Amino acid sequence: MALFSLVFFVVVLVLIGVGIALGFVLAGVVAVLVSLGIVSSSVTLAVRKKSAQAGLRLFLVQAGLVAGIPAGILCAWLVTQFSELFQLDPRIFIYGGIGGAVGGLLVALLVDFILRRTALAGAQFLRLGRVTPRPRLE
Repeated sequence: MALFSLVFFVVVLVLIGVGIALGFVLAGVVAVLVSLGIVSSSVTLAVRKKSAQAGLRLFLVQAGLVAGIPAGILCAWLVTQFSELFQLDPRIFIYGGIGGAVGGLLVALLVDFILRRTALAGAQFLRLGRVTPRPRLE
């Protein structure tokens, strides 16, 4: 019984450590998003347009672009490291950044499309009617 308690205690301590580490990583991600102005610009747009959906869409697009650029650079760099066809060329980082930005933008727009369709299907299921605000005539 003592051995089981000791193993359980070690597992609990490891899980607590993993939770603390994830908390620090997420706090760092939030700090980067705030420092780049992604959160504030999304909130500003949402307040200005009086639509949380517009703010969420802008946040998804900006976060997709910001996450896609380093991901594309890393993928392009890994391709050059694993293949003997290419030499280390600074242009690969530019091409990787552009490819990552486009990929991140496409993923962000896809997530936005999925969220819109899910909200519409949920509203129809619950018979709430129209979810998106009607366009204002100005």
